[in-house]
Amino acid sequence: MKIAFVSNRSWDLLNFRGGIYNRLLNDGCEIILVAPPGPNSRELSGENIRYFPFSLDIYSMRPVREIRTFLQLFRIYRGNRPDLVFHYAIKPNLYGTIAAALLRIPSVAVVTGLGLFADNRNRMFRRFSHLVYRLVVRLSGEIWFLNTTDRDYFVRRVPVPQHKMDILPGEGIDTGRFSPSGGKGMEKETRFLFAGRLVWAKGLRELAAAAQKVQPVYPEARFQLLGFMEPSNPDRIPPEQLEHWQKQGIFEYLGETCDVVPFLNDCECVVLPSYREGMSRLLLEASAMGLPVIATDVTGCREIVEHGVTGLLCQPENSDDLADKLMQFLSLSREERLQMGLSGRKKIMEQFDEHIVYRHYLRVIKKYYPSFKTSGS
Repeated sequence: MKIAFVSNRSWDLLNFRGGIYNRLLNDGCEIILVAPPGPNSRELSGENIRYFPFSLDIYSMRPVREIRTFLQLFRIYRGNRPDLVFHYAIKPNLYGTIAAALLRIPSVAVVTGLGLFADNRNRMFRRFSHLVYRLVVRLSGEIWFLNTTDRDYFVRRVPVPQHKMDILPGEGIDTGRFSPSGGKGMEKETRFLFAGRLVWAKGLRELAAAAQKVQPVYPEARFQLLGFMEPSNPDRIPPEQLEHWQKQGIFEYLGETCDVVPFLNDCECVVLPSYREGMSRLLLEASAMGLPVIATDVTGCREIVEHGVTGLLCQPENSDDLADKLMQFLSLSREERLQMGLSGRKKIMEQFDEHIVYRHYLRVIKKYYPSFKTSGS
């Protein structure tokens, strides 16, 4: 059986869904990965895995470019004839779903986050998104969401039949790979790590302001940023702003990576003051590794963080409250930090483990191909 995964970033396929398609490989499937080329695209190919690049401008509204994107996906599907396609993010959901429907290939559209779908600052793209998803709902076999809040918001604007909806508990965490390193004590420095796209919506403005309030009181606190720039993103943080923060001594920028594990091993707490998430991969990975986390009390974070138990939640877009939570963490004893991290890992294993997420993929595969057998069957 050929199963295709189509995303708007090759990095996402490599880092978010590798565990899922590796399990499908173990069950005898052939995997087709489709995404725009990126720095790590070569790593997407392997035994029984074929990678096909296509051109995509995530934020473009130019008709010629959009038609070209659709035609490329259509040709890839027609030439490889996958048995089932999973699409992720708005443009793959739209163009991929149409292409698959024309070729009579069943597909699933995964809404990984509302993003510009719910962004009042870009009304043209928001209206375009609403129209797009009406067509996607009609043509796709199922629509998956990562949380109930996004589902409810979406359904109020784009009606979705109940039988087509499912909630996917994140992208699935390999709790073997993401596990506590052990032996971490109370260091002289306390490192807070943010990892993700360097855009304003991740709350970095608030984190910078909070860090400036915390550092005079707790000089041992260090704030590190790990992530990549998005030059075409209208919400991007300019390079000169990042440089200014570094010169002020607020942040230490660690660059980009495809393996966050060493950086998680080297910090004491993960911070994500995001305005909104689909289901934060960073918080899932950090919690699985037994790290306490500090995040905003918003969709995609509050489902993961249990305030006072696995981490701390702060008010969104509020640097004062974020500073309070950072100082609250800094006042915790080693034992209290350790217990918070262990509680977080327990939650991930019970609710977000790869095994749990994989069952959703198996369900839809067997829906279209009842005779499909897994290695455990």
